Amino acid sequence: MDETKCSKEVWNEFSYPTRRHCSRKVWKDGFCWQHHPENVKERKQDQEKRRQVKLKNHPLIKLLIANAKIAILTKAMQEVIDRYPYPNIPLGINVVDTLKQALQDADNVKEVE
Repeated sequence: MDETKCSKEVWNEFSYPTRRHCSRKVWKDGFCWQHHPENVKERKQDQEKRRQVKLKNHPLIKLLIANAKIAILTKAMQEVIDRYPYPNIPLGINVVDTLKQALQDADNVKEVE
C-alpha cells in the first residue's frame, strides 16, 4: 500500500465490482479529507439533522399531530357532555377551565408518540 494515499478501501467504478484503495492524498491519520473518521461522523450527524427536519415537516407527521390534538379536544368535549347532560343548564366555570386546559394540552402536542 502506498503511504501517500488514503487507506480507505472503496469500490471501483467499472462494471465488475472490485475494491481498491482511495486514490486521494493523505490528509490526516492515513486518510484523505473525505474518508477521515471525524469528517465521516460530522457528515452523518449533519445528514441526520436534515433528515429530522424533513421528517418533522412531512405531511403525514403533521396529519398525525393534528389527529392527536383532535383526540385531546374530543375527549375533553366528551367529558363535558358526560358531566352536563342537560343543554338548558348554563355551563359552570369548571367546564370552561376544562376546555381551556384541553386547548393548552392540544397546543403542546409537537410530535407523535
